[in-house]
Amino acid sequence: MSSELLAFVALAVTGTATLLWFRAMQRVAIPHDRSRFVAAWVGGALLGALALWSGDGALTAIPAGLALFMGTMFTMLFAISRQVAAPDVISVGDRLPTFVALDEHGNRVDQTALAGHPTLIKFFRGHW
Repeated sequence: MSSELLAFVALAVTGTATLLWFRAMQRVAIPHDRSRFVAAWVGGALLGALALWSGDGALTAIPAGLALFMGTMFTMLFAISRQVAAPDVISVGDRLPTFVALDEHGNRVDQTALAGHPTLIKFFRGHW
């Protein structure tokens, strides 16, 4: 396999994994088992490094460098993340659990302040 083709395959692997990750994040549907994403990022980074090592020229260096950067960056972000995938603890229609949070102005809000008022609460989780 030529180094140019290897570089574009590496970029396709890391790019596809990254696009699917952000799509899942937008839908708040990050899977509990994220090993496929990590495997794709590591594999793409390794393929990018191999393409950089075996080839020369911009046609190899640019896609291989991007694949190496993306694969390494997302793997490291995942590795240093302290977030864990917890099972869903609340569903639509469930009673609101006890909580205390800060609003957009820095004021404390708890569930008792929301009693009797229709309220939409969105919890965002951006798992790396």
